Amino acid sequence: MTWFLHGTGQRTASEWSMLQSFAAGWEASWADVAGFHLEPMPAQRPVTTHLWAWSQNRWLRVRIDGAYWWAALLSSGDSVVGEPWTEQEKVPEPTTADIRHWHLGSDRQARQFRGNTEILDRDDFFQLVPLRQTTAAFIGRHS
Repeated sequence: MTWFLHGTGQRTASEWSMLQSFAAGWEASWADVAGFHLEPMPAQRPVTTHLWAWSQNRWLRVRIDGAYWWAALLSSGDSVVGEPWTEQEKVPEPTTADIRHWHLGSDRQARQFRGNTEILDRDDFFQLVPLRQTTAAFIGRHS
């Protein structure tokens, strides 16, 4: 299978609707002061630093910093073109590892993140890491 990594370059807050339109209906996750979210792609830019979203054979990672955001899209089997993607690179198959959205409390007991109450017992999430010099993890869910 062929893998591609796509980038948006720096975008402004006013351009969020372009990304939301691209990923409308995708499942997304992020954390903010209200806790952990596992919801459809938000229509408004959330107050967070990172957001992950996924769909069939596509994984999105967004970095949000003040008035700006940058997105990267990892896709398998297809090469996305057009807005908001301005850069594309063919990459080797990423490494994949299963993950859980929970943490250990000071008493070493598993604690659920605040927010989404159904996340603790789920074991269908995974992390993909493209094999590059500078990269970051993408998060998704097994179908």
